[in-house]
Amino acid sequence: WGIADENNQIMLFQQCIGLGTIESGNERYLACCLRGGTIYLVPVVEGNNARKDIVMYATPVDSADCGAVRYIQNFAAGLAQVKSWQEDDDSSSMKYAAMIGWSGGKIDVYELNAEETRENLLLDKLAERGTLSNFVKMLMNMDKRHNQLESSTLWKQAWDECTKANEVESVVNRIRNPNDDTFEGARLLI
Repeated sequence: WGIADENNQIMLFQQCIGLGTIESGNERYLACCLRGGTIYLVPVVEGNNARKDIVMYATPVDSADCGAVRYIQNFAAGLAQVKSWQEDDDSSSMKYAAMIGWSGGKIDVYELNAEETRENLLLDKLAERGTLSNFVKMLMNMDKRHNQLESSTLWKQAWDECTKANEVESVVNRIRNPNDDTFEGARLLI
């Protein structure tokens, strides 16, 4: 296996400590952890299909560390069976998990969910607060000769996308949908 398209290459800023694979829906991901604790979920692609939906998780820093730099000692990712916490419930469920080993024998376990990206969480928060609606309204009402539109192709693309639409909430919902590329310029601009 290897890199089939140059757009599928990524450069990591630290040493990779470990790899694992997970599946989310019909998608397969390579889970990779860097020395400082950043986890990347990189989609596995077939052929020359470019993908840009790399998910990044930053492991939380414990406040008791007083700013000390911690390094990951080992990493594993994969499928884990999780039993219910209820005493009278013997059920269990399967979850994708990342296990990070720190110095001193401490192990942190995190659930991995490729659908729950930072971008989606951010867009949800912006929509809840009305910021996304205000942004779309601003683009829809922006004059064609505005200096932002003349100086930036991304602003122009987002403006073109939003002015073709006629309802703000419809645009907001489509921007929030990661599978809808109709408002890709507006999503990238945000």
